[in-house]
Amino acid sequence: MVFEPVIIWAALAADRVAGDPPNRWHPTAWLGGQFIGWWGGTPGRFSPSAERLYGVVCCLCTVVIFAIPFYLVSRFFPPLFYIVAGVVLLSLTVGWRSLEEHVAAVEQGGLSRGGGRDEVQMLVSRNTGTLSDEEVLSAAYESMAENLTDAIIGPLFWFTLGGLPGGAAVFRAANTMDAMLGYRDHRRYIGWFPARLDDVLCYLPHDLLVSAFFSGFFPLGVPVTPGGVCAAMHTCGRAIMGGYHHGARCRWHEDCLCKTECLYHRRWGGTEPPGGRACHRLCGSWGGDRYQRPHLHRSAPCGRCFIPHLFSLKVGLSLGCGFVPDHVFIAVSQQDVKTMKLEELRFGTELVKRGFAAMQKGGVIMDVVNAEQAMIAEEAGAVAVMSLERVPSDIRKAGGVARMADPAKVTEIIDSVSIPVMGKARIGHFVEAQVLEALGVDMIDESEVLTPADEDYHIVKSAFTVPFVCGARNLGEACRRINEGAAMIRTKGEAGTGNVVEAVRHMRAITSGIHELQGMDDIEIAARARAIEAPFEILKDCAVRGRLPVVNFSAGGIATPCDAAMMMQLGCDGVFVGSGIFKSETPAEMARAIVEAVNHYDDASVIAEVSRGLGNAMPGLDIHTLPENEVLRFRGN
Repeated sequence: MVFEPVIIWAALAADRVAGDPPNRWHPTAWLGGQFIGWWGGTPGRFSPSAERLYGVVCCLCTVVIFAIPFYLVSRFFPPLFYIVAGVVLLSLTVGWRSLEEHVAAVEQGGLSRGGGRDEVQMLVSRNTGTLSDEEVLSAAYESMAENLTDAIIGPLFWFTLGGLPGGAAVFRAANTMDAMLGYRDHRRYIGWFPARLDDVLCYLPHDLLVSAFFSGFFPLGVPVTPGGVCAAMHTCGRAIMGGYHHGARCRWHEDCLCKTECLYHRRWGGTEPPGGRACHRLCGSWGGDRYQRPHLHRSAPCGRCFIPHLFSLKVGLSLGCGFVPDHVFIAVSQQDVKTMKLEELRFGTELVKRGFAAMQKGGVIMDVVNAEQAMIAEEAGAVAVMSLERVPSDIRKAGGVARMADPAKVTEIIDSVSIPVMGKARIGHFVEAQVLEALGVDMIDESEVLTPADEDYHIVKSAFTVPFVCGARNLGEACRRINEGAAMIRTKGEAGTGNVVEAVRHMRAITSGIHELQGMDDIEIAARARAIEAPFEILKDCAVRGRLPVVNFSAGGIATPCDAAMMMQLGCDGVFVGSGIFKSETPAEMARAIVEAVNHYDDASVIAEVSRGLGNAMPGLDIHTLPENEVLRFRGN
């Protein structure tokens, strides 16, 4: 329609000048606070299948009701009135100025004085009271990147395709329902359909946003070389197709924003490129870095320059010519700025492997032996599952030689769930690891739970493109595994016992070892490195960060929600649960309870509530009564 370009630009101008009206007059705020809050505010009334059906019906009704005013305007208003009303309605579905103001308010809130968290909570719809200053800034930066689609690109894209009622109104209604209900908690059944609908509607706008970011590199005035887009798209494609598919699509445009913002800031004379974990998800260090304070509001010019590109020939020309920088500037720490080639972000590099492991942070990884258990774990909210032939308690009872799971079983589990699937290989058995990599697992656990194949040497994990997780009892063991290429460390504990004491001992040993390093100079760290047989560079890195350079999960003996929450309070980044779920009296309920306990590990009232009515936990074993040949934690070195 000839009026659509006029309406788009006029709506953007109106949003920039006037912003959003007060909530009491804003139709989206009314839709969320009154209508969606009414039908979606009391989940748990029906069975899971009934709640899903209820969510589907209410979602479709909400979309229709919200679209009615848009339909009346587009259908019955004369042209002049249609343009005016269309500008008003479309501007109400766009949140350009609001997004910028909320993100800028994070810095203005003064994090050093405890401010800024309320503003971030408005952006991410999460409790931000327990986040560190760095995590608050990172959450704001990532949310800004994600909301470029939700608040700007999505409404304009669907308006272009479907007009006011069938495009912009449907997208805004679905996106609002997803923001309010699309969580893996008590709303997971009611919010299932709104979340899936939002995923579908955001799919193409996400891809267009990536294209806009690529085209945005050129007007920033940075050096460009032909063929860069092909390399960058190859990197993204390998990440999606090669095993890092979970979240890769939705995260790629966030990483592009970070790189582009660094380029913009560097190009126009800034002295401090931005930092934060958002900039490091695919292109930086991980876990505990003291990143620079992101200049969040300075990303706005980058965001603004992309919007016209979506509706101009510039996107096609830029993509056709393949212009994108071969180098990006990234902030690694407060003192260090480095230039990185996009080639270094390819699938299988250390950065990408550590990045994938870090994406599991704050979650629960569950051991499963078949597709049915894997689906229970996914439904409960697990971030990943570990495929194996028998859970550790059964391995302990059976004795003999424990090996890698049957490839048919691994494939069955991979095909049954959408979350990452991991597989266990014996210590030193590099061929089992090769087979697991060929099967397409997302991560390999070189595990002491299985019978070691080599009592002297571990697998050289850096030779693989798939990331590895390894167990450790102390700081020296953890650093040796990291030096071999491990992207994640977990405490060994004593698997299959339901006794958390060894996991606690190992976690305290690692954290106390790092705290001791922080009071040492380089000479003392070198002496400590010799004493515990750990690489000096990794120990020095631990001293600077105040933690391991990779994520550190807890495993071995976690059997109850309280066990999981305790390990999180001791400083773990997440937990593995082996026999504790499917050897309990109520596996599905226990799985959900442990996930909730990890999500709310510092809230005793939530932990108490989710622990009610779980029945008996798995039978436990006294560590001190185990025969020496049945002790698993001493395997490996």
